[in-house]
Amino acid sequence: MLPSGWIDTLAEPPRRLPDSVNDAIEYLSGVLGTPVYQIWTPATLARRHASMNAAKTAQPDVFRLLLDAPEVVQFWHAGAVVALARDEAPDPEQTLSRLLRTLSFRFRPVQTQKAAHPPGDGSVRDTRRRATPVPVLAEADRQWLARTGRLFNTDHSTNTLSATDDATALVAFMADRTRGSPHTRRAYATELRRFIAWCRSQDVGPLSGLSRENLLAYHQALPGITAHAMAKTLGPSSCARALAVVKSLYQFWSRTGYLRVNPAVRLGDTSSRNTTFEPKRFLTDRATHAVDRWIAGWLHEKSTSPTRNRRALVLALYRYTGARCAELASEKGFPKLLVSGTDWSLELMGKGQRMRRIPLPTRCIQCIQRYRESRGLPAVPSPIEDMPLIPAKCGHGLGRSGLYREVKAAFEEIADGLPQNDVAGRLAFHAASTHWLRHSYIHHLVVKHGVPLPAAQALAGHASVQTTASYARTDQSQLRKFVNESFCDELPVSNPPTA
Repeated sequence: MLPSGWIDTLAEPPRRLPDSVNDAIEYLSGVLGTPVYQIWTPATLARRHASMNAAKTAQPDVFRLLLDAPEVVQFWHAGAVVALARDEAPDPEQTLSRLLRTLSFRFRPVQTQKAAHPPGDGSVRDTRRRATPVPVLAEADRQWLARTGRLFNTDHSTNTLSATDDATALVAFMADRTRGSPHTRRAYATELRRFIAWCRSQDVGPLSGLSRENLLAYHQALPGITAHAMAKTLGPSSCARALAVVKSLYQFWSRTGYLRVNPAVRLGDTSSRNTTFEPKRFLTDRATHAVDRWIAGWLHEKSTSPTRNRRALVLALYRYTGARCAELASEKGFPKLLVSGTDWSLELMGKGQRMRRIPLPTRCIQCIQRYRESRGLPAVPSPIEDMPLIPAKCGHGLGRSGLYREVKAAFEEIADGLPQNDVAGRLAFHAASTHWLRHSYIHHLVVKHGVPLPAAQALAGHASVQTTASYARTDQSQLRKFVNESFCDELPVSNPPTA
């Protein structure tokens, strides 16, 4: 098959490879950041470098082989760059074919694509999964909202929202408040659906016609409302979050002039409860050591399956970065590896579209390198590499649900390896999730190693240092140690009274 019969699915947009073998090799060398097939002679080596000493330092294998052979080929083989004399090296077609079939998560034959643009433009339609926006309104809710109430502002000179019904005004609110974050959008949509369902059950509405008494009734009813039929009732924090979304909706409508008045002013207490937050869902030291042993065992295994390799990498990234579940999901070029010599960092896009960089420990770097080599990639990524950090079977980046499933599967394996009498450990791993690893990571920084709170806050991506400080409250033994050290002096012995 010609190179043009293959498609680079990770290009933006996906595109066919060039027709000729040489052009395809040049393209692949650029996108992969590593030589795919290059022929060296003494003349080309001298032209590439300022001097022969510089050439010997930069290309020691090529320089040594050129002492005995007129031509040397430097080519890609199983994720590494190999140099051989020209008569011993494979031809360019063989090297190219081997690379395309090895990196099947990125390069696909044309006939496997379900749809393509008309021939002639050299590109194919982007068939990758795209994140679909969370629907805010069901069709029944949309019909119920397609009206206005008594508080609607009919004066177009002061109604700057340009909305003529509650449905349009609600969509405008979501676009303004969520600012492109799918996680914020999902949370707001859940609370708004809860609010609309309550209004319809109480036969009140539309939203722009609710009185303060209606909103107070919703506030009082919140503790008894469930998210769905099998869910538990809402706790204090969930009630505060639900009320905060409703207050934000009416504040937005009032400030944009869609409503003449704001009936939700000073409606209940929705202040932050970070000061009382105490994380309790984290792995014990014993369980954390079991995770580390499982990862270390994988690193020393000689041969493993692609599924096991991906699972181990996902677990290692959550264990050694403390990332939130969604932060490792592939989206808009993140997460991204940054390599500078021996210093590796992981760049994430966190809550509120805030970017942060997490330095990676040596064990995590070893896991990434092992995984990349198992995929036929260079151990160290190129600065111009644009493939996802954790590809799925289809070749695109692994999403949130896929990451979660891999961690749960790894926990099941670890639990099965525990002693039969360790019932508590088995139950803990069956209940644990990716967020338990995040809590364990921050707890390890703050409590076990006494990392300064501002540094731990930056690593965890917390908006408030109070949230980071709350992890110190989960370990009373540390506080007891400080108290004992502060009051360890013996009490002075009083002299007996003299006669």
